[in-house]
Amino acid sequence: MKQEINDQDVLLVKEKNESKLKVVKGFDENGKLQTELPNQANAASFLKIDRFGSPLENFFTNFQRQYKNPTEFQFFRVPANLVEKTAIVLDKMLQNPEVPSNKETLDKHEVKPEQYLQKEEKQEKPAKLIDENKVDWAQLEKLGVSKDFLKNTKNLEPMLNFQKSPDLIPITIKTDNMTIRTDARLAFRQNEDGNFNVAVHAVRNKPELDRPYFGITLTDEDKNNLLQTGNAGRILHPQYKEGETTPVFLS
Repeated sequence: MKQEINDQDVLLVKEKNESKLKVVKGFDENGKLQTELPNQANAASFLKIDRFGSPLENFFTNFQRQYKNPTEFQFFRVPANLVEKTAIVLDKMLQNPEVPSNKETLDKHEVKPEQYLQKEEKQEKPAKLIDENKVDWAQLEKLGVSKDFLKNTKNLEPMLNFQKSPDLIPITIKTDNMTIRTDARLAFRQNEDGNFNVAVHAVRNKPELDRPYFGITLTDEDKNNLLQTGNAGRILHPQYKEGETTPVFLS
């Protein structure tokens, strides 16, 4: 656990009208930035960034969507295990940011949202991970759902990227003596032949956090973060394709 913390950073943020730096926790249910005092006692709630991953594109894209004036915020990336001491030092430097030595240190730690947003804008539309020709569309039709319906409701593209449908989809399941109609989230999952079948995820009363997620077993801290803040608090590396891992910001 100690080595894992040593390999993680956190984001400090200073708002225009605030005098002190705070640590980013994530976003609340309304998409607003959540912060916490940079005390080591609060470490479990901090948004943690794997030094060997690149989750900041997603974070700053969400941030840009919510805030019309992102320049009112300054972000600094610092080691998670030194957050308390580093915040105190940076707070003092921000009182005189034009002093050359202060400016050098602040520049070293500062993270500017536009750097990641520009990177995202230059990227082409991401390629779909699942080949549509390998999907069992007939199986989907048996549930009363068409490919066009998924496309028109903007559920198809996430599903072709190994995600569950963002929306609940009305489905119909027919047996010899019974017809069941319900709502569920759908996903495509690969079978032994390399093709993709439809997986039905019925509505649940609570998240099933004890189930592995594409080879990832969530720690107690991950589960607590997901329930408390809506995200795992660190970058995970699930295996969507055999032999390949993908860094993700799980929420």
